[in-house]
Parts: sequence; structure tokens; C-alpha cells
Amino acid sequence: MQSSTFRSGTAFWCSLKEGSITAARFTNIDGVYRLFLLKGTAVPTVRNTRGAMVNVKIDTPVLELVKEIAEQGMSHHYSLVWEDVAEQMELVANLLHIPVIKL
Repeated sequence: MQSSTFRSGTAFWCSLKEGSITAARFTNIDGVYRLFLLKGTAVPTVRNTRGAMVNVKIDTPVLELVKEIAEQGMSHHYSLVWEDVAEQMELVANLLHIPVIKL
């Protein structure tokens, strides 16, 4: 019999720290590599689901961001870095001739 402690999987249950962030994802869609980049600020976050979560304040209006995500066929999982590293990531993508989509 499984303990009730483990019924929800192994995900962490925490809020992540505040500060400047870069959300990024190198992806391959239909044989074409792309880099998706989004800069923002992680803000104080109250947990409302299981997992590791953080709310991010961005300059792009949310409806515009969601529209762009849908039109580009982007995934909903990204890597977060607690620093603005977008310029460095864009430089690497350009060296590799990978298109960059800034959100």
C-alpha cells in the first residue's frame, strides 16, 4: 500500500526566489531549431498548486504573449535562470544560426 505522502508524485512544493530572470527554451519544431527568450522579474509568489512555482512580471501584455506562444507553436515548459542572460543566449544562437524569438 502506498503512503499518502507520495500519492501526488515527487514534485517539490515551494515558491522560488525573487529577482531578475530569463526564461528560455531551445526547441526543434518541424526540423527547425529556435530559441525562445523572455525576460522578466520573479515576484513574491503564494503557492496555489503543487510543484516549484514563481510568478514573473513581464513587460509584454499577457494576451499578446499568449497569442505569440500559440502562433509560434511553443511548448509551455521553459528553463529559468535567475539573472538576465538573454543577450548571451542570443549571441550563442546567432553563432549557431538559430533563429531567436524574443517575447
